[in-house]
Amino acid sequence: RMFAGCSSLTTLDVTSFNTSNVTNMNRMFDSMYALKSLDLSSFDTSNLEEAVSFLAYCNSLTELDFRNATFSNVTDSTNMFQSAPSKIKVIVKDEEAKTFIQNKLGEGKGTIEIYTPPSEEGTTTESETTT
Repeated sequence: RMFAGCSSLTTLDVTSFNTSNVTNMNRMFDSMYALKSLDLSSFDTSNLEEAVSFLAYCNSLTELDFRNATFSNVTDSTNMFQSAPSKIKVIVKDEEAKTFIQNKLGEGKGTIEIYTPPSEEGTTTESETTT
């Protein structure tokens, strides 16, 4: 519940957090109503087991960067994205993460993009809207 209920925050920098040993992120960002975007690209979720209501009621969240996250050890993610905006854009690392996030967001919500590292031409992503 680290930031749960910080309802007035519109931005938050957690890029320096070391999450490599974290197993429980329940309600970490729950009810952050005004948060517009969140960069979790530095989060190491390889040991994550619980993410219940992780981003529940983040009603203003339009962009979420999960480009390095894995969810293979997550056993409970009930209401992970409860009340997520239908236009949220989530960046993930691969098809497995994309499927996990699509299942958590629900039917017809959001755009999931698979991150592709920058090339000489610039950054490209594969995008699909969940409808």
